[in-house]
Amino acid sequence: IEWLSGFRPVGEKGPASDEYDRKRAQVLGKLRDLNLLKKADIEEYGLVHDALHPKSQRRFDFFTSWDPAALGGRDSRRVEPIHHAIRSKRKDKEERFEMALKAGMEYFPEQLGFLFSKQDGISA
Repeated sequence: IEWLSGFRPVGEKGPASDEYDRKRAQVLGKLRDLNLLKKADIEEYGLVHDALHPKSQRRFDFFTSWDPAALGGRDSRRVEPIHHAIRSKRKDKEERFEMALKAGMEYFPEQLGFLFSKQDGISA
């Protein structure tokens, strides 16, 4: 499941392509329909964090629409995705932050998408 959920840079027809993301999201949907992928797996395996990459947008949307609380709406042993994005050392850090913020604003507008949530004394 973790392999299907995350981004693995290979090339145009591989994990970096839109088609790859679309097909992986379809497979995840089928696994959910067959009850082989459970909502609890999103938290347990950190699937939202794995999918937090611009080339994994459909998979990120799949997980966050199914379990919006994975964005930070519950007590968790994981860092909120918005904080995961800003701590990234990668070049696409801003795109990851934007993904997490947009999803947070969609599902938690009253909390401003967790923009001002604190992690280790630092707000996003």
